[in-house]
Amino acid sequence: MTPISDYYCFNPSCSAPSHLTTNCQQCGALLQLGRYYAIKRLGQGKFSRTFLAICSTDSEGNKSDGSTQYVIQQCWDNCVDTVLIAKLRTIGHHPQLPTVVDYFEQDGIYYLVQDYVDGESLDRAIAAKGQFTPAQVWQVLESMLPILHWIHAHGMIHRDLKPENIIYSKSEFRLVGAAIFNADTPQSAIGSAEYAAPEQLRGEAVFASDLCSLGVICIHLLTGVQPFHLFDTTENHWVWRTYWLSTAASSEKYPDRLAQILDRLIAPNPDQRFASAAAAIATIEQIRGKKIPIPTPAPLITWQNTATLTGHEGLFASVTAVAVSPDRRYVASASEDKTVRLWNLDTGKQILVLRGHSQFVQAVAFHPQQSNWLISAGRDRQIKFWDWITQQQLRTLAGHTQQIHAIAFSPDGTLIASGSADKTLKVWTLDGEIISTFLGHRLAVNAVAFHPVAPRIASASADTTIRLWHLDGKLDRTLTRHTQAVRAIAFSPTGQFLASGGEDKTICLWEVASGQCCRVLPGHSWSISSLVFATDRILISGSWDQTIKVWQWDTGEEIARLVGHTDSISSLALQLGEPMNNMTVHPLENAVLISGSRDKTIKRWQFF
Repeated sequence: MTPISDYYCFNPSCSAPSHLTTNCQQCGALLQLGRYYAIKRLGQGKFSRTFLAICSTDSEGNKSDGSTQYVIQQCWDNCVDTVLIAKLRTIGHHPQLPTVVDYFEQDGIYYLVQDYVDGESLDRAIAAKGQFTPAQVWQVLESMLPILHWIHAHGMIHRDLKPENIIYSKSEFRLVGAAIFNADTPQSAIGSAEYAAPEQLRGEAVFASDLCSLGVICIHLLTGVQPFHLFDTTENHWVWRTYWLSTAASSEKYPDRLAQILDRLIAPNPDQRFASAAAAIATIEQIRGKKIPIPTPAPLITWQNTATLTGHEGLFASVTAVAVSPDRRYVASASEDKTVRLWNLDTGKQILVLRGHSQFVQAVAFHPQQSNWLISAGRDRQIKFWDWITQQQLRTLAGHTQQIHAIAFSPDGTLIASGSADKTLKVWTLDGEIISTFLGHRLAVNAVAFHPVAPRIASASADTTIRLWHLDGKLDRTLTRHTQAVRAIAFSPTGQFLASGGEDKTICLWEVASGQCCRVLPGHSWSISSLVFATDRILISGSWDQTIKVWQWDTGEEIARLVGHTDSISSLALQLGEPMNNMTVHPLENAVLISGSRDKTIKRWQFF
């Protein structure tokens, strides 16, 4: 790696590099952005800049040696939104596209962090070789068209295809560049004029615009001549064949076949081009007599933050827990401000405030059948049973000797479970009678969950273990894999699987019947604080790293990442929707996901 001599300032009004210091020597701004330092400016546009960067710490929070490099796009236009970022993360699962590592906003500026792809770009290759052989251009087409098919299948257009953005790395071509946008998002003219399609320069890019750019790149590679010299502006048509066919390499038996493909890609009128990347691939397969693999995109999951609920106020007002009523009409939130607040889910308006706890409230849960009943608990060691509609406190359950961290109703609504810093798990009747006290954890019980079908219950503890119990208090088994405190657990809807997560930053998936750990997901950079299942295979996790992730856990794939909170996620609550018109939909379609955070807000998320 080349030694680092300067850091670059992220201040959009500042352009000078600074020697390795803490603050910019020109404007005084901090040179560190979160965990990142810019070591080279790669590009500059009207609304954005791109930097090569290193990270001060690795994903585990340990000091980094700076050997891993990233590309950071800094954007001060309003074109970056959460739906776009979700799509970028999804298309980044293609092995020939860079992965989105991070996305955040600071002082009104948006930052997109992606993996840096090391290798030789086509612009450097053409400068060294002069021109490519037909065989090499066929290779470019057969590598890049499937990538464009993948991007377009996700409703995106790249908009900046040029030789600098195609990298030959690890024996394959890879596409980089950060000008990928939603196909239906209005944009001003963007891209490199030399390679951009005519309609793209008018701000009217379509999927076929990317095909045109790829074709222009290929005629540049074949001829070694800059594209501006290959187009006759007086006659308004390409003259590239004149430069190439007279000197076509003898290795190409039928050079006109390649020329015909390229002419269709670069046609000035989009209607004269291939209808899609897949159509171009099919034609090449027919001409070349070979199969070109086309990746099949996974079902697209996009999401949007549809409401942010605010109302908890004061120095200590972190939202510690959230719950959604079974009729999907209300949200309850618990807070360090000693209150429980009720919100209308549709309007996002606060309905009322329940006061009664004398210290931080740390847990809240709705009755599974009676939407007007809920329970809350916290540092005052009490569980309060409310009829929130009448604002009556029906009863107080007392029995723990230290603060209560977690509460839950049984699936049939007849029992209550509570976990406490006193190292015990208790099961109560709705009348407040303690049925069982579960002993065995060596440290605080942080989370509890009833099995959805069997008469069993699970508890998670700061002692790094998860314990499965029969309701009579008899221990079934102890699950050990975590190396630090376990903070969250959840059963899958059928009860076949149990998920656990905690301060070791990992999520473990357990087969309940055998007690075997069948998958470990090391996807968060800080403690996992909350887990909810959508189906037996789709899991949602919240973390102190301020992100929410959606997992197809049996494959280990992260299929969505939700960002927007500015402090740790403390709690998640999910209510699935009903399929519309009896049609098969994605399990998360019409679902309501609620998140609570130490940033004192509650957010409502919609998947579509």
